[in-house]
Amino acid sequence: MAGKGLSYQTAIAQIMADLAEYKRLYEALAEELRAEQEEVALRYRARLACHVEWIEALEARLYEAAAQYHRELFADGDIFRAPAGTLIYSRVKRVVRGRRVLKSLLALGDWGRAAVKISYAVDWDKLEKWADSALEAVGARREVKEGYGYELATPKKKHRRGAIYCAPGVINHAPVGGKDGNQ
Repeated sequence: MAGKGLSYQTAIAQIMADLAEYKRLYEALAEELRAEQEEVALRYRARLACHVEWIEALEARLYEAAAQYHRELFADGDIFRAPAGTLIYSRVKRVVRGRRVLKSLLALGDWGRAAVKISYAVDWDKLEKWADSALEAVGARREVKEGYGYELATPKKKHRRGAIYCAPGVINHAPVGGKDGNQ
């Protein structure tokens, strides 16, 4: 009986060791990716920022010029065509949001309340504190959920730079309780 439990313990310990190794390899590769991405981002960040500034400045100049020469540009309609592109004039009516709109709508009664959106949601954190009998009264219940978690021992960090590849099927352990005698 003791040998039977020990073989399961050995199999589980091996699975956890393999899991720890693959998580370590994953984290090392993810860290390498983050470092590479940061290097690339640093190389391009200043150049991109300069282009964004130019684009924003040119868009502002375009809209200012369009407003200034509106009559000439849009004398024949809402579209001005140029060799580099098309400038389009549009008119859109929008509701301007005021400070007291909600209060005023509520004061109008049912007619105003039709434009008010109210959303309800269950505060599950508060329900967690309720007694079981109160939960049952509202159609909820408390259940015991079983599950497993794990903590891996943190090995001393060794920083290795270079590619780390994952080869499928490297771990060839039989499942716990499988045909390797752990039954």
